[in-house]
Amino acid sequence: MNMFSKVSKKTLLLVWAMGSGLCLIIGGLLAAFLFETLVDAIIVSKVPLLPGTDIAKAWMSPPVKPLLKIFYFNVTNPQEYLSGEKIRVEELGPYVYEEIWQREGVAWSNGDLQVKFRMKRTYFFRPDLTTGSLDDVVTLPNVPMFAMLNKMRNTGPEVLASANIFLETIKPPQSVFEARTVQEITWGYQHPLVDLANLILPEDEKLPPLYGYFYGKNGTSDGEFSVFTGGDDVSNLGSIKSFNNKTVLTTWANGSAEATCNAIHGTDGSVFPPFVTKDHTFHIFQKDMCRALPIQYSETVYHHDLKTYRFTPAPSAFSSSDSSCFCPAPGGCAPEGMFNVTACQGDAPMLLSWPHFYGGDPALVEQVEGLSPDKDKHQFGIDILPQLGVGLRAAIRLQINIFLEVDGVATLANTTDAYLPIVWFDDGIEELNDPDTISLLKSAVVEPAKIQSILYPVLLVVGCLLLIGSLIVLGISLRNKQKSKREYAMQLESRKSKH
Repeated sequence: MNMFSKVSKKTLLLVWAMGSGLCLIIGGLLAAFLFETLVDAIIVSKVPLLPGTDIAKAWMSPPVKPLLKIFYFNVTNPQEYLSGEKIRVEELGPYVYEEIWQREGVAWSNGDLQVKFRMKRTYFFRPDLTTGSLDDVVTLPNVPMFAMLNKMRNTGPEVLASANIFLETIKPPQSVFEARTVQEITWGYQHPLVDLANLILPEDEKLPPLYGYFYGKNGTSDGEFSVFTGGDDVSNLGSIKSFNNKTVLTTWANGSAEATCNAIHGTDGSVFPPFVTKDHTFHIFQKDMCRALPIQYSETVYHHDLKTYRFTPAPSAFSSSDSSCFCPAPGGCAPEGMFNVTACQGDAPMLLSWPHFYGGDPALVEQVEGLSPDKDKHQFGIDILPQLGVGLRAAIRLQINIFLEVDGVATLANTTDAYLPIVWFDDGIEELNDPDTISLLKSAVVEPAKIQSILYPVLLVVGCLLLIGSLIVLGISLRNKQKSKREYAMQLESRKSKH
């Protein structure tokens, strides 16, 4: 009975060891091939913008402090330019503002598959980060005057000639350049031509009462977005359904709803879906640009040991290969590296570019003295953590320019046409530095990979050792049994032969 008991325990131990070894091997294989799928499933369940979730709370009140850096191009030789010399500019700034973002009017609909909101941005001046003062005086082109002249030019040469006379007689007389403080040109000042326009324009076409490049943007929102939450399809996370209850613009192609350039699509630039790949093309809808800007993978960069994909504007953006319906008539397309937003800005001859005409036609830099394009300083880019779609760095860099068209303008009779930079800005986060957020991102991205890299080899090795060890022991046991049987048989034969 004792012998049977011992054998039984030994057999049970071997069976347990073999079973455990097989289970561990299976677990190792699952960890090697299905662990990532499990982690992805957890991400899919966590990232949608659903009511009451931590993600939605952080989205409504982002735990970041972006900086808006503004640089103005002060014209240092206005009279010499009007006499026929090359125009010269001097960059002033940065004038830095810290931002607080708050999404207001948040309302979910359609079974929490869509959410509406308004992004309120509030700016606080940071003199400690600023070079210069808000009282600095800057000489810039008189944009309202050129907007009026552009409208008159489109009407006819006789009307344009009358406009020239009017500009000389109006009080105060209007000149090509104006000298204003940074405070005025940033946040707004009263301009006589704007006042005059608002006296004659219909109510729905009236201009803002003050003229300034950021007038009306402090403590306000640009409009109401409706976006998909990703609740049913995480690849749609943050995708715009409508803006101000519209799905198309009327800016381009004579207002055609079928024109692709009038489509409102993409994201607002703050939310991207997870599982980003290098062949993704995202679109960022910009109200002030009246278009969605395409961005594509450019390079891989690291922040806090986290691998991110840097997305920069697609080569087609601001180029002749851009959609032809972005070329307003008359005038056609802008030079390489510029985007004509005249149709988007009340017929003011305004164009966008990258700062210092970075990446544009070299002739743009040559026509103005004082420019120095630099990739590190002037490239537009967003660094996205591919697994989660979270931006770790954002540098939204754009430049506002004006086209000084000589034709029919008496005060420009001695000059030549010029694309003149006015202001450029860098809006965003140079690097996400909140320790808690970085730790959370690492636990979601780095730790699972570390766990997988350790878990599956350990499971496979231990499982194989258990299985092989138990098989060896089983083999030895079987061999010993066979040997015992042979010895017993030989003993029986020996006894029989003796008898």
